[in-house]
Formats: sequence, structure tokens, C-alpha cells
Amino acid sequence: VSQSRYEIIGFKVVDQRLGDIGTIHSIIENTAQPLFEIFKGEKQILIPMIDDFIVEVNRSKKEITMNTPVGLVDLYLD
Repeated sequence: VSQSRYEIIGFKVVDQRLGDIGTIHSIIENTAQPLFEIFKGEKQILIPMIDDFIVEVNRSKKEITMNTPVGLVDLYLD
């Protein structure tokens, strides 16, 4: 992801456990750890840009597969 962070804006994010969690709207850089800002409908989901969470970046499908820890995304979706 690091080569051009902004090319992934608009990519769909799929969590291995939760399925489709939304689309990357922006990357927030003004925090200690950059964050993916993802929207699922009206819900904003913030996920740290940590390599350990990223399983695959599929540029042709415009999709990122992630494996987030239990509880990180779940609390946004409840």
C-alpha cells in the first residue's frame, strides 16, 4: 500500500471475517498512525493502516482484503 497510498481511495474493503465493510473514502494522516477512512453507507469506520491487517491489495478488482482483530470493526457495525 505504501507505494501510492492515494491510489486505493475508492477501493472496496473486505474483511476476512466480516465480509464487505465499505469503501475507502480517504486516508487520515494527521494521527500517530495513518488511518483508512471507510464508509459503509452513512457509517464511518476508521482502521489503522497496519501491514499486519492487510492481506491482499487487488488493484484490478479495486479491492483490499483485510484481517482485522475481533472488536476493531465490529463496534462500528453494531
